[in-house]
Amino acid sequence: MSNSLSTFDASPSALGYLYQCRYALLESLKKAEDPTLCVSIEKLDDVSFHTQDPGCALTPIQLLQLKHHIDRQGGTTDSSKDVWKTLRIWAIAVRTKKIDLDKAKLLLVTTSTAKKSHSISLLRPHSSERDVEKARIALESKGSKSTNKTIQTCYQILSKLPVKTRKRLFQSIELIDGSPDSQTIRQSIERQLWAAVDKRFSVDFADRLEGWWFSLVIEHLSDSNHHGIPLNDLASHVRHLSEKYRKDNLPSDFLDAEVPEEERADNDTRLFVRQLELIRIGRDRIRRAQECHYRAVAQRSHWIRSQLLDISELDDFELRLIDEFKEKAAVVHEGIGPENGIDEFRAGQNLYNWSQVDATNYPALYLRPNLQLPYLTRGSFQMLADQLRVGWHPEYSKKLASSASAGGGS
Repeated sequence: MSNSLSTFDASPSALGYLYQCRYALLESLKKAEDPTLCVSIEKLDDVSFHTQDPGCALTPIQLLQLKHHIDRQGGTTDSSKDVWKTLRIWAIAVRTKKIDLDKAKLLLVTTSTAKKSHSISLLRPHSSERDVEKARIALESKGSKSTNKTIQTCYQILSKLPVKTRKRLFQSIELIDGSPDSQTIRQSIERQLWAAVDKRFSVDFADRLEGWWFSLVIEHLSDSNHHGIPLNDLASHVRHLSEKYRKDNLPSDFLDAEVPEEERADNDTRLFVRQLELIRIGRDRIRRAQECHYRAVAQRSHWIRSQLLDISELDDFELRLIDEFKEKAAVVHEGIGPENGIDEFRAGQNLYNWSQVDATNYPALYLRPNLQLPYLTRGSFQMLADQLRVGWHPEYSKKLASSASAGGGS
């Protein structure tokens, strides 16, 4: 059974596509400061870099064929389908005038390493052994004698080009063999980002950048009229994202996070919900409180796990929330009385409203000076209420103490 199922294993193909996306990101990061460039994936080639004139005409300057081999073996011999399929693609592109050989470089990037006996090895750039004409003659000779149908087809397409054009084609080809695999490419992306973010945060930064990049690539692939991803957009996003990693800020992840249904249950017995029921807060607002609680817990936990935030900084943040709460509570409780038309329920509601609305606008209550996340402030107050460190009803502690001692909090 396992052997038959392995026939349908798509892991190599999936890794190949992931490799293309990651390689494109890495190379785009290296070229990101060039305002004239765009990158395309699976359009002109596996990956291509091109300029675009005002009339939307594309001028490719670098086309890449990417070959990802899990075992790093094969794919570079004179009878390699990788090599011949690549030559066919580029020959068709030349014949149909999609590329100008005077302007474009053609890169065959493979995780395999070519041996000296492989003619393609003669096309390595910056090598004293580079011999374009010798490689061309040897490969064309092999193709003309091959009995493999795929290679025969590829050779026939190549041979239709005039000799002068074939020579020029081979002059434009560069072999980039022994290329890092997908996982190593990811590490290279992280290193490339060290200029934008502290090395400690490069993994988290790269995670977020890749998430954005993959979404952009999907959009690009889904639109047949898409003219490529401007590298300016990548450079701008890196700068924008790097701002989140400064000492006065943090990246946000849970503003629009889907809240699990169990976190919004009507029969929720957690103490912060009991606190709201105690001051007669309606069901809709209780559900909103449950959502903010979930997002705040998830966000704070993520920051801690990613080593973006120390627990001591959260402790200080909570002490500031509690201190400001006590000051506001003293004012609100002082107003309780029939002469003011305020009972203990109305007082609790006023105090709760302050924590969920007004307090979110106080810079002194931001976790960091440039981190204005209302759901974090609201949810953190819910977390404190769940621990009975703050409360809305004037006698919340007395009324809920037994629940707390019985483990009623989250």
